[in-house]
Amino acid sequence: MELCTQLSYQGSLRPSKGVFFYEEADGTMKPLPIDQDAIVGQKCSYSEAYQPSGSPKNLQPQDLAFGNPVRRESCYVPPTVDKIVCRFSLRVEANSLSPFVCNSQSVVEVLRGLAAAYQRAGGYEVLARRYCKNLLLGQWLWRNQRNMGLSITVATSVGNEYRIDNVLHLDWHEPGRMTPKKY
Repeated sequence: MELCTQLSYQGSLRPSKGVFFYEEADGTMKPLPIDQDAIVGQKCSYSEAYQPSGSPKNLQPQDLAFGNPVRRESCYVPPTVDKIVCRFSLRVEANSLSPFVCNSQSVVEVLRGLAAAYQRAGGYEVLARRYCKNLLLGQWLWRNQRNMGLSITVATSVGNEYRIDNVLHLDWHEPGRMTPKKY
């Protein structure tokens, strides 16, 4: 078999943008406000003034005085808020079954056979469990997962809803079990 010169796959996970809401006392959901500001950061890289060889660049002093403008976005939760909700959608597509682009039919057939063997061996089920575990662990929340009572609800396209309360207090690494951690 001769190797192809063009090969690409499309990603199988298609997340939408996430939107954060907070709940007011009357149950109304409002989007968290985004704060935008600009700062002048410092130019503090060695390479601003020196060549890779270590010799100084031919610069005027004012050349090093220019700032580094940075635009920042941040979001702060109002202090009276007890509940934050993040909503997004996630489409899962079977794009690994066959290449999106390939200029060799023999390579396409080999890759389809590999995907079929992976499916027969239960690989896609293991992969699906890993995807679900990472969703339910809240890894996508980054630093926002640092709180006391994290609950994650997953609503499926067929109307099923799954809610996991106190996500951070579960032992997710025990094979086949999700049990409360002992402190």
